[in-house]
Amino acid sequence: SVAPVTENIGEATIDGFELELMAAPGGGWFVEASLSLLDAEYDDIDTGITLIGENFDFERVPETMASVGVSKEFLLASSGSVMLRADWSYRSETYNDAYNTPLLETDSYSLVDASVRWTSQQGDWSVILSGRNLSDEQYLVTGVYGTAFQSFEGMYERGRQWRAEIRKTF
Repeated sequence: SVAPVTENIGEATIDGFELELMAAPGGGWFVEASLSLLDAEYDDIDTGITLIGENFDFERVPETMASVGVSKEFLLASSGSVMLRADWSYRSETYNDAYNTPLLETDSYSLVDASVRWTSQQGDWSVILSGRNLSDEQYLVTGVYGTAFQSFEGMYERGRQWRAEIRKTF
């Protein structure tokens, strides 16, 4: 409770599947997608030395993650090119501690990001405008619950963010 203790408490198994796809069908289009499925479980736990139960979820291990990204590049003749991109990602619920404390549970969430990038014909200048977490999703990123002093510390997602960049390559 005051200081963490690291000790081997038993056995566990993690089985999973991951699929990634990248495709460039032509015409300036590019598509990326991924899917990850995990089954992480404790097989045998010595409950005499821990408060972790065999039916508890692993800390910070989502069962499902998925993402899709699509971009399209438009050539502007002597003015360079413009790239439009949109991304969607999903992460299933997780606990931020091994004890599966409800206060430290992060619910499942989806994020949407987008950007537009102009690049000069020579490739030495670029201007990028982007938005992250456009749906303004609020979720717990990480946290700690101290049982000795009944204290909670959590870091939450910032919410929607905008960004503008100008780059010059030398």
